[in-house]
Amino acid sequence: MRTTRFGVAMVILLAVSAAAGASPSERWYLITLDGARAGHAVQRDHTDADGHLTHENRFAFTLTRLGQTLELALTTFVTEHEGEYVSMRFVESSGPAGREQTHDAPPEHADTTLELLTPSEVDVFVADHLERGRDSWSYAIYNASSGWTPVEVTTRVLGETIATIGGAERAALRTESTLSVMPGVTTEELIDPATGESLRSTLALGAMEFVVELTDEAVATSDFEPAELMAGTLITPRTPIDQPRWAERLELIVSTTGGPLPDLLNEGVQRFERLDESRARLTIDLDRRQPAGDDAREAFLGRSSLVDPEDPVIQQLAESTRADLDPLAWPVAMTHFVADHIDDKSLSYGFASASDAARARAGDCTEHAALLVAMLRASDIPARLVSGLVDAGGVWGFHMWAQAAVDDGDGRLVWRDLDPAIPAPPRWFDAAHIAINVLEQDGDGGVNELVRMVELIGRLEIEPAP
Repeated sequence: MRTTRFGVAMVILLAVSAAAGASPSERWYLITLDGARAGHAVQRDHTDADGHLTHENRFAFTLTRLGQTLELALTTFVTEHEGEYVSMRFVESSGPAGREQTHDAPPEHADTTLELLTPSEVDVFVADHLERGRDSWSYAIYNASSGWTPVEVTTRVLGETIATIGGAERAALRTESTLSVMPGVTTEELIDPATGESLRSTLALGAMEFVVELTDEAVATSDFEPAELMAGTLITPRTPIDQPRWAERLELIVSTTGGPLPDLLNEGVQRFERLDESRARLTIDLDRRQPAGDDAREAFLGRSSLVDPEDPVIQQLAESTRADLDPLAWPVAMTHFVADHIDDKSLSYGFASASDAARARAGDCTEHAALLVAMLRASDIPARLVSGLVDAGGVWGFHMWAQAAVDDGDGRLVWRDLDPAIPAPPRWFDAAHIAINVLEQDGDGGVNELVRMVELIGRLEIEPAP
């Protein structure tokens, strides 16, 4: 399960919410998932001797995944001075794994038509709009988890209400907001009518609902039984697939309830044929040859925060699989190598990098896929991460695997799907996979893929085609 991207979505949501309203030096929030405790957040402001103001937002998630505990910590630092952004930093840790992104030297011009505000300026901006009785406003900010790409925020006031916040009744304004990094997703929020301070935020992603509520430190950091993350992400078909690991060709009807079905991938071994607004036929055929495109070599050989083909350990592992093999056999050999190398099939990792997975030899499908992509790129084989669904024996659940651009024998590159977390017995892959997203070219993907995936899973039905 790609848990880190849930965290990143929450980071952006809460950082935007926390920016809106006169800020005390420290503010605590309780995070719940479908009514069960899932963690806490804290915002702190620091001013150094030179007058640089740093906004720190820390998010600590504790969840269970099929009985295993997952702990994930995400921290963002945004530093400003005299109305200008100075730098940003994003730190992520899950178990022994961790990574950090630093963003220095903001661009001279922001890529947005909206007014770009620092967190402190948002305080004044929102308070001013409330004082003037405005019922909507829009602005842009930078956030450490998304780098120097502006996050555009649009908020609309829905009305007044009385809400119980932290055990006490408070007057509040009901609002809804949209963020450019999560298109199609609306966040409901209760804010203080005078300051704009965020009292409660609700983010619904498919069948899952995150709620973030203002509280105090004692409540936020108290012990709790963590929520089960996987509960709302499994799809049970009426007719199960017989022996999914041996399937070489499947025809499926996928449909949605409560909205249109977005276009799914029509690449690799998968063919997408729309039947109507909410239904489509998917044909997954392992013998299908789909060209990878002229840009595959340039786009999918580089380094990213998750995939570092220049890491000496990654290169050593890739070289250890080298043999006198044809262009497809070598990626298949790497697939089975990764399946054996990661010997601790743990669900307690959030989303470790390939370098972390190579050294820890632990992880779930995301770590398997990231390590395989890194080894392929280290071997000068274009590769990318794919997220979607897999039949896990009667239920479909979130999964991640790899695609490699290999020579089909006629001098052209074609995408071949490879799954090191579930190496199929007769071949390198099985047809009981539904590809939904190809992650962005740098391997990071971002929030959009997560939001699209989770929102879709919550209303998706899958059945064998008649």
